[in-house]
Amino acid sequence: MPGGLVRVAGVDGPVVSMQRGGRSKDAWVLWDEAVDKFSMLRPRNEPVVLQHTPAELSSRAADHLFWLGRYAERCESIARLLRCLMRQRGKVLSKAYLGEHVYELDADPDSNVIEVYINRLRKKLGKDLIQTRRGQGYVFDGAA
Repeated sequence: MPGGLVRVAGVDGPVVSMQRGGRSKDAWVLWDEAVDKFSMLRPRNEPVVLQHTPAELSSRAADHLFWLGRYAERCESIARLLRCLMRQRGKVLSKAYLGEHVYELDADPDSNVIEVYINRLRKKLGKDLIQTRRGQGYVFDGAA
């Protein structure tokens, strides 16, 4: 019986989701007729053939695209952080909470990614908008 792993939204949501909060479930496709066994995966017993092809893109352009992707990723992360802070306006949000709910960072609790992005937001929005509560976390004060 053919099947596969799919991502779905949270418990109450019927929507397919790749975001945090999504879940993985087995899905089996039932069909009355025979199913084609086509696969895009290379068979395990076939060796990988490596070959050099002429570059379609200069190394400089490829490098620029790589960094553009990194900057876009960083912008998205900062926007998610700001959205999370604004939704919880006035509440103290710990670094661990922000790491889990915004960046899915549960592997390295000593990472300074949250502090770096908070400082970047402070430079753009003003120092008084996001306050640090020592030993507790960060507070977004929209009234400032």
